Amino acid sequence: MKTYSVKEIAELLNTNPETVRRWIRSGKLEAEQGSRKEGNVITQAMLDSFLKTTPKYAGAMVAGGMIAGPLVGLTTLAAGVMAGALADKALKNRDALRNAKIAPSELKKLLYEEIRKSEMLISGKKKSIRQLEKEIETEQQRIDETKKLIDAIEGTRKETTHE
Repeated sequence: MKTYSVKEIAELLNTNPETVRRWIRSGKLEAEQGSRKEGNVITQAMLDSFLKTTPKYAGAMVAGGMIAGPLVGLTTLAAGVMAGALADKALKNRDALRNAKIAPSELKKLLYEEIRKSEMLISGKKKSIRQLEKEIETEQQRIDETKKLIDAIEGTRKETTHE
């Protein structure tokens, strides 16, 4: 059975080793400790169990081709897409996608969360656009007023030169 060290898990999940240790201390990630010198050892089954309850990291594992388990099909593909930049790697490794374990309800929850985040980003960007449009309008008004002043100065200059 494949086993991982804290450092390997941290690298696989693109997180800090101390974060992995915190998961172990809290019981979120099961681990065995043979000795203090060797540190914690995480089996593939323990990792799979953790990933079922923490789908945020399952996408990274799918992209890296590290998850083993039953065929999940479209659910797994969606998990890879959720992983954002890692989606390309996930699509290239179809065997990893077929072997991923992600509960459809968890995946659905994550997808709705991604939609919510995207909607918030869009809303913020629209607000920024409205603010920029107001700033542009203000600047355009300044330009128009400055041109009127120039026209007024030129009109005054013409009147004084004709006298």
